[in-house]
Amino acid sequence: MRTTAVALIIAAAVILLILLGFQPVSREGPGNPDGQKQETIPIEGGSKPSEFEENATGARNPLAEGISASLSFPNSDLGIPSFVGQIFRPNGNPMPGLEVEAFGNRGFIAPSFSSRDPKEFQLHWRTQTNPNGDFAFPESPGEDFRFLVKIYAEGYLPIEFLNLSSSSTRTHDLGIISLASGREVRGVVFNQNNQPLKGVNIFLQEDTESQRFRHRQLSLLTGLSHLQTETNSQGKFELRGIPNGRIRIRAEAPGYSPAFSGPLSEITQGPDQEVRLILFPATKLHGVVVGPQGESVPEAELRFEIPGYPSAEFQTAPDGSFQIDLPKRWSTLELQCRARGFRPSHIKLDPDEIGSKLEIKLDRLGLISGQILDSTGKPVAGAILRLMPYSRLSPNQLRHLSGETLAEARSDGQGLFSLNPNLSKDWKDRFLLLATAPGMAVAKSRGLWISAREQDSLKDISIIMRPGSSISGQVVTPTGQPAEGARVHLIPGELEAKNPLAGAVFASSDGSFQFSGLGAGKYRLTASAKGFSPAESEAFALEEARDHQALLRLLPLSGIRGKVSGEWKGGGDLRAALRLQDTGQDALESAISADGTFSFLGLAPGTYDVWLRDVQPRFSDLYFDLGSSEGMPRTEVWVKPGSIQDVELILGLNSRGEVTGTVLRNGRPASGMPVYLVPRRSDGSPISTSWKEIGKRMRMGASDTRGEFHLVEISPGDYWLIVDRPHSWPSGVFQKTGSAGRRLAPAGLTRQAVTVSAGQILDVDVAVSLGSVSGQILHEGNRFMAGTGYLSPQQGMEGVAERPFRLWQDGSFQLDDVPAGHWICRIDGAGFQVQANSIEFEVLEGETTTLEFLPLWK
Repeated sequence: MRTTAVALIIAAAVILLILLGFQPVSREGPGNPDGQKQETIPIEGGSKPSEFEENATGARNPLAEGISASLSFPNSDLGIPSFVGQIFRPNGNPMPGLEVEAFGNRGFIAPSFSSRDPKEFQLHWRTQTNPNGDFAFPESPGEDFRFLVKIYAEGYLPIEFLNLSSSSTRTHDLGIISLASGREVRGVVFNQNNQPLKGVNIFLQEDTESQRFRHRQLSLLTGLSHLQTETNSQGKFELRGIPNGRIRIRAEAPGYSPAFSGPLSEITQGPDQEVRLILFPATKLHGVVVGPQGESVPEAELRFEIPGYPSAEFQTAPDGSFQIDLPKRWSTLELQCRARGFRPSHIKLDPDEIGSKLEIKLDRLGLISGQILDSTGKPVAGAILRLMPYSRLSPNQLRHLSGETLAEARSDGQGLFSLNPNLSKDWKDRFLLLATAPGMAVAKSRGLWISAREQDSLKDISIIMRPGSSISGQVVTPTGQPAEGARVHLIPGELEAKNPLAGAVFASSDGSFQFSGLGAGKYRLTASAKGFSPAESEAFALEEARDHQALLRLLPLSGIRGKVSGEWKGGGDLRAALRLQDTGQDALESAISADGTFSFLGLAPGTYDVWLRDVQPRFSDLYFDLGSSEGMPRTEVWVKPGSIQDVELILGLNSRGEVTGTVLRNGRPASGMPVYLVPRRSDGSPISTSWKEIGKRMRMGASDTRGEFHLVEISPGDYWLIVDRPHSWPSGVFQKTGSAGRRLAPAGLTRQAVTVSAGQILDVDVAVSLGSVSGQILHEGNRFMAGTGYLSPQQGMEGVAERPFRLWQDGSFQLDDVPAGHWICRIDGAGFQVQANSIEFEVLEGETTTLEFLPLWK
């Protein structure tokens, strides 16, 4: 797997969450305005919080308040829940029986992962809301795991929480989440004879013009893959709960080429407009999958990918045959094939290679075999071996994660084993064997490459198992009483290492606990229980075949109770945040109750930074310094052992300023327009493009239904005030250069230089004149027209950003919200050039400018 630099990934992720739009995710139930829950009914099936209790701040879950765990867990399967929440319908009633999913990976989750196959995540959890709309997910396997939580309810806007940080000892409360209605799309599908087609599958696809970061193909809209339906007997369909943004409708049916609508948005589509699609008979790719001797291979898994189209998976028929309906326009086709007992196959085809029946011949994979030996060279009988996707985690961490098993076997009296891998269950190329046996430390094999391009030897695999070690001990309260039900975590590595857990258990009635089957190395222990601050051991060295004894004494409850004074005038969600000084830990967050109070309980003694955050919807859990600019109230607190410190954070001090105004779009108030306040030097040059610096200093908001915006608690200084398109992000903020390699200054639809003064309100009205641009590469036939283009603003349009875009499959493009003025359009075709590489043109307010290009084929 290729690794992208962390800073670039985080920068792209920050940008893309903004691009997802300022769609509000309510934290209050409409029928329950103070955010308090009603009595909670336990969630059946094992996915539930241990308990919900009220406390002094009105928080619904003591775990979310920082109390580390409960001494009594009704459902031990969850451990300390990683995430909890409650979902309401728009009318204020709870949403019961709704499936909620969570996907987890180690490290950062880039926005592009939102639409990835669930198999590409290391963890995938599913649960359902109970009658009160509550949901909960199991304990996090470690602090370096990040999560994507998806909430899809038919007829409502999809909701995704991206890149959520997690902790094994604390619960992240996602709060009260209200579903909201989205826009609707209706349409009808005909065949080439104008007859309505029943049973056509209707999907949504993001339009390429929205993909601002085209090289990374990052999605800007949330949950489109969830929104799909079929046509009725009259060929009609209807989809509801569609997010704002540029989309296309995709229609598919057996025997027909997929058809796409033109680009649709809340601007270009009227409420009564009906989408009309026509399906034409498809060119078919016929084939068969056979073994080495020509025998048919039934139920082989096939995955084909065509650029510009979603990938598709299907199985061969009992006689090994398959049939693929090809789209009308395509460039290359990649076909992967996997079947149990066979080596994977990978084929790449061009359009002119499609002809007679395609035969995919698979070679036998053979058995994976080897021997399990102990450290003296003697065979280990009865060891259990599991084949799983490759991971760099330690054997104990892999055992704790209990990942996907592709095959399983047991060693015989001579320590020999063999297993038949079922690679059709997974599209990965690298694997390993995990071995466990009584009295032995968990062990793993080397990585095993099994792909169409290369294959390691799968015979004579030797796995050495060494004698196992154990860790046992007791958890007690500060007074020495057994802490029954305390949650004990085993973490490999040094004290500050963010490593996944190697084990987790509950203390028994006498407070005792044990971990066995461990390899030698460094470990540390933590213990958490309700009503106490956690206990944490020093890192210690565990020797081979030894038992380490540990006593974990919980600490008296320590923490912070805070009060927010003054009026919050901002449009974002105000939250309290906290971080232990001089550590690389993620910040903790707390909701602020209606009376302005918040708390962080169960803290370890130390010095903490406490501050307020102006959190805009859709990126609250991406990076904890966003919305925490220098103007926001903050303080430093020393938390003493066994004490609860009081903190006051004051809003509206004269040392800060405010920026207000109205956004007018073509002379009318415009709602949902992002407004950014980006710090600048006094000479007008941009500040550093470091995401840390910008994240700490910039502020953002959006215009309301009256077109008004209000940015508050601003540190005095010089700023760029930038207004940009919905689902977009100003250029020149995180990226340094544009298409021609020139230095970029922050820009969007428009830009103004402003100076914020202490104790003053700066009123700035912003008017933008916008039009549209449509274009077409003129060509004959069904060529697939891949390529990119750029709209570059000309002199007199300072503060207007360059507009990159991608060509649609037929060589067309459509750009909305283009500032009025003079532009140059340049096309970079893939496999072709255009006669006039650039065209100068003018965009007029409220009008569409049409451009045409003649291609020269290479």
